Amino acid sequence: MSKLLKILATSAVLMMFSASVAMAQEVVKDQENTHTIDSNVAVDGTISEAQTITTVTGGWLSHASFYLTRLGESPGPLCADLWSVSSDAPAELQQSLGCVSYSDVPLQPAYGWVDMEFQSSPYMKPGDKYAIVLRSDDANDQGYGWGLSGAYPNSDGVCPRNDYSGGVVFSGDPGSYPNVTWNRAECWDHLFATYNIVDTTAPTGTVLINNGATRTDTRLVTLSLSATDPEPGSGVTEMRFKNEGADAVWSGWKPYAETKNWYLSAGEGTKRVAVQYRDAAGNRSATEYDYIVFRRSR
Repeated sequence: MSKLLKILATSAVLMMFSASVAMAQEVVKDQENTHTIDSNVAVDGTISEAQTITTVTGGWLSHASFYLTRLGESPGPLCADLWSVSSDAPAELQQSLGCVSYSDVPLQPAYGWVDMEFQSSPYMKPGDKYAIVLRSDDANDQGYGWGLSGAYPNSDGVCPRNDYSGGVVFSGDPGSYPNVTWNRAECWDHLFATYNIVDTTAPTGTVLINNGATRTDTRLVTLSLSATDPEPGSGVTEMRFKNEGADAVWSGWKPYAETKNWYLSAGEGTKRVAVQYRDAAGNRSATEYDYIVFRRSR
């Protein structure tokens, strides 16, 4: 009987652990341009295509969908790379994201939404910009076509519409990859949807006043701080503080550190200091407290 209870207890712990991991990760749609196709551009051995994107949710790239056609009977794989962005243009190759086989892509003239699973990516904060580059090593017009929406600029250079305001299309010669000179395609956007793994679990932490002392004779104290963000988390980045009292207000958010000098509220007596932590995804911890008695030396 005791052995059965032990097994059941172990199973319960494993279920709780799995649930906590699931809570820490949630896949959400981040950005998309799913407008009706207006044109396409080839992705082959003579041209690589880039779409700059501004993430709203932040997080890690999970996968993406691209509106594609296959130009040849059996081209090589179509691969995606992650690039940093500078001045709204692709800047530097960061890493490979993933590939799909030609059998995953409809043969022209058919088009279809093709999902590509990504291996991993650096954590991105909401508002960060990046570029996804599609490339293929196949001969001219034997690779793939990536759908576009948009229109050519008016005579005054103004775009008649903007289907995706968070980025723009660039084309480049893969022969110099990754030292590509990118050419901007004004008023056009590729058809895509991106999905991010977001951090939904708040960090946890503690605070000690003067390393856990019970009394102090000065209002200036040292706070010892410790916080963690459950894996896989975005990491603790900030903290804020306040003294006791219904009218006490939080300090501004400060970069996370393990110590902080802090002034207790005026007047002798038992004092309380509150701390809250925030991770890179914006999740806030529960408020943590510590207490100390303030009496001036006499």
